[in-house]
Amino acid sequence: LPLGALAFARLRSSANRRRELALLAAATLLALGLWNNWRYGNPLRMYAGSDLAIFGVPLAAQLRGGFGLFFDAAFGLFALAPIWLLLVPALHLALRGHRRQPGQEAPVRAAEVAAFLPYLLLIGMRREWYGGWSPPFRYGVVLLPLLALLLPPLLARKRPAAGLRWLCAGLAALSAALALVYLVHPAWAYSL
Repeated sequence: LPLGALAFARLRSSANRRRELALLAAATLLALGLWNNWRYGNPLRMYAGSDLAIFGVPLAAQLRGGFGLFFDAAFGLFALAPIWLLLVPALHLALRGHRRQPGQEAPVRAAEVAAFLPYLLLIGMRREWYGGWSPPFRYGVVLLPLLALLLPPLLARKRPAAGLRWLCAGLAALSAALALVYLVHPAWAYSL
């Protein structure tokens, strides 16, 4: 919903076209809510209302789950696809304030990040993370487009430094090898 609202706010189109898209989005959400209510007993397709108890989970537990989403050895993004470790230096570069060329737009703006916050709150409080389960990155797949927006400043030079090229090649080879292993032995991807 927040991503759709952001896209709608940035849409440059006629008023009639915007109205048509808004009606289509409302009809789609209503149909999806009715289907989920009929099939699962509630419009959000959750097990119970307690799934929305954001404030029922301590902040430290939410942070542990958020970090586990990336760093967990069993199901974290970096464990399953090490190429995404490039996000660490990219985030450092973004926080340091990468210099842009005149007229060049920032790759990640506050509105894009804010659009993901409601989703992060919902997945950050999933109780299954704090029991015997690790946080599977399938919950975080929706974050990949935002995370990918952090990478262009890191790779913006015509010819990146040799160390960065070697790092990219090594992480890509490791990611490909892991993908091949999980294709040959799929059950290993679910082994704690």
